Amino acid sequence: MGGKPVDVAEYRYFCSKHVEESASLEQFINFKLKALAAEKNQLDTVPDIRLLLSSYCHGLLQQCLWNNGHADSLINEYSRLLQKRKYAGRALVSHIFKYIPQNVSAWRLHEIETQMDSLYQLLKDGKVQFDECVNRFSEDKGTFWVTLLQMPVEFEEVVFNLPVGKVSNPFFTPQGIHIVKVLEYQKQLDSEKVRQGLEERLLNQPNSRLLLSSIDSLKQCYGYMPDKSGVEELLREGKSTNTLFTLNGKAYTGVDFALFARTYPASVRKQLDAFVAKSVLDCAYTHLGADGSDLRWELCFFRDSLLGSAIVHREIRNLVKTDSAGIAKYFKKHAKRYNWPEERYDGIVLHCKTKRMAKQVRKFLKKIPQEDWTEAIRLGVNTGGQANVVAERGLFAPGDNAFVDSRIFKKDKPQSLADYPYWIVLGEKRKGPVRWEDVGQQIWTDYYRNLEDGWLHQLRRDSKVEINEEVLKTVNSH
Repeated sequence: MGGKPVDVAEYRYFCSKHVEESASLEQFINFKLKALAAEKNQLDTVPDIRLLLSSYCHGLLQQCLWNNGHADSLINEYSRLLQKRKYAGRALVSHIFKYIPQNVSAWRLHEIETQMDSLYQLLKDGKVQFDECVNRFSEDKGTFWVTLLQMPVEFEEVVFNLPVGKVSNPFFTPQGIHIVKVLEYQKQLDSEKVRQGLEERLLNQPNSRLLLSSIDSLKQCYGYMPDKSGVEELLREGKSTNTLFTLNGKAYTGVDFALFARTYPASVRKQLDAFVAKSVLDCAYTHLGADGSDLRWELCFFRDSLLGSAIVHREIRNLVKTDSAGIAKYFKKHAKRYNWPEERYDGIVLHCKTKRMAKQVRKFLKKIPQEDWTEAIRLGVNTGGQANVVAERGLFAPGDNAFVDSRIFKKDKPQSLADYPYWIVLGEKRKGPVRWEDVGQQIWTDYYRNLEDGWLHQLRRDSKVEINEEVLKTVNSH
């Protein structure tokens, strides 16, 4: 397609995604043509599409790690341990909290750390009260309950190992820096809730044993090699421009680390460990599905679906929404397709308070085009907020309106409205639609398909499609 090979395995995967319906070769070709057109129009560089694709790929990577055989045993182990400890309960806490934005400057970060260290020393020496510091300095002044898996792991590790009434040292979380005081403990949480939360935590927390064991194996896979001198300089000086490690043949330096560290407040050792883990996972993400397995085709399918939807929205859907002239022309050419199984009545039902009003309105509307009747009633009859007439305008099929049925389709006479005893019906019978608006949703669907078919025909002309019939036979038999 367009000079690029399309693997037979990708077509097989496409068919597997359409088990409810028969996936024809034409459907697959059109699916790929749309994605190719999107690439030519550089829609694959649109930030929203790149973000969706990235999120999906990371989800697949997490799923692979989750299915590596370690998950169940770790969940069971954690569940048993947590049920025996305070972690199975909850803690009422108060904290002195300073938010640290991701783009914080080194100077501002040092200033916040210094302030929190000073507050901690004053608390330790008994020169200030904890509640007073919360009220004066904290960006979060209320007390709150902390349960397992509710807060960042760094916060939980401190809280659930802190005796009631004691104050913690200053510590970092992804949100900022805290000094915490535990006010009360309570036992609660059933084992099933603990287990459900663990599944999410073990998969996503950067230092979980599940991810760490997976990262160790990925390090070997991608030839991770630390540089001892660069790491020692970083840990000693807090910064370095030298190589810290190589991964998949690429060198990661202290400069790369510094960019990461700005968004991950922690000690240098923890920052380095997190940086290595992120780099390894990013490397695995870029190689996800490269081995030709179904995972590869799952990625291709998701990517092409995204791109195809984006290009169709731009080229077809947006046009259909506004192209009333085009849809009118299409209807005129294909009007015979839209015949009704029975006659309909294009008109209006008017419920009036007096017989005189009914005669006046009938005479008034006969001088006005049908398409303007509703507005004429609003402006010329029901003036000043007075509901002199109740109007029902429409294209009525038998059974749609009892008053039209009675007067036009010769059905039983209906009961008049309580406050509007006089009613009249104006309009005309139609054997078939005369305007595209008379057809309803079907005309939009048909016009959309017509435009899409023409567009796909042009795409096929622009991007030459060649089919290997011998290979195709293996798909059919498969």
